Amino acid sequence: MIKKLVTTGAAAGLLLASAVPAFALFNDELVVNQGNTAVVTNTGGAIANTGLNGIGGGKVAVVKTGAALAVTGVSTVANKNVAVVSGCNCFDDVTVNQGNTAVVTNSGGAISNTGLNHIGGGKVAVVWTGGAQAQTTVDTVVNKNVAIVH
Repeated sequence: MIKKLVTTGAAAGLLLASAVPAFALFNDELVVNQGNTAVVTNTGGAIANTGLNGIGGGKVAVVKTGAALAVTGVSTVANKNVAVVSGCNCFDDVTVNQGNTAVVTNSGGAISNTGLNHIGGGKVAVVWTGGAQAQTTVDTVVNKNVAIVH
């Protein structure tokens, strides 16, 4: 009787060992691949001018200018990857591959002018100018990757 149980147990073990590789066909691994390439060229510019005014002359010669304001903004956002794997608990292994390549060329400029005013002559000659302001802002965000695995 014990011989039959040992033989039956050995046969069942052999059958199970040969059947397990068949069940291994169901892969419980997750691989996420994300990649981006960007080539960006931005150019921005602004010019504000109340200058370069002139009067040839006279008894009373007055040149009055207002303010000049030039603002330029250049912004680039490129190559953002977000991978979120959550909620199922159905993978033994999770692999997230994220890669980015970016070539960004930004140029911006601002010119503001209230000057170079001219009065040719006169008994009373007055030049009043307003303020001049110039501002340039360049923002770049590239190659941002986020991976969240719960």
